[in-house]
Amino acid sequence: MARQGFNAAQTGWSRVIAASAIFGMTVIVSMPAEAQSRRANTTTMSCGQVQSFIAQRGAAVMSTGQHTFDRYVEHRGFCQHNEFAKVDYVPTKDVGRCAVRRCVSVTPKRFTR
Repeated sequence: MARQGFNAAQTGWSRVIAASAIFGMTVIVSMPAEAQSRRANTTTMSCGQVQSFIAQRGAAVMSTGQHTFDRYVEHRGFCQHNEFAKVDYVPTKDVGRCAVRRCVSVTPKRFTR
């Protein structure tokens, strides 16, 4: 009889562990969507706030619209070795074209004869 009680307790703990595992997986799967919804959006910030946001972090991935985003940098030091920091413009709540920098790949020039 004691053996049956042990099995019942073990089955109860198995259910708790299984439920915890399912809950944990649900949290992990939903994290990217949660992180995406918290991404800084240039259209809700002033141009000065966007530039300050990037300067404080050195580099930041920011939304520029409902389905668009990019990585913006303070200077070339935040780019890969084969990239340079090119001036680009993003929409903000106070101006339509706020100057920022983003990394762009260096493309070798083709020589023609």
